[in-house]
Amino acid sequence: MKINEIINKFDRNFTAIYKCEYCGYKTTKRGYDDNHYMRTVLPDLKCDACGKSSRKNIDRRCAE
Repeated sequence: MKINEIINKFDRNFTAIYKCEYCGYKTTKRGYDDNHYMRTVLPDLKCDACGKSSRKNIDRRCAE
């Protein structure tokens, strides 16, 4: 999942529209604007529609 648009922000907390880079599914979720969230949590978010995550699919492509 990737952040498509931040729709609300308070301090470092935000609500955003996330979009799956594989199937295009969009959903609204909350997040936190820091290095840990952007590098660790965000790549592990699984799409509710197709079940893929950025990290899992990146690791698989690198192993081939």
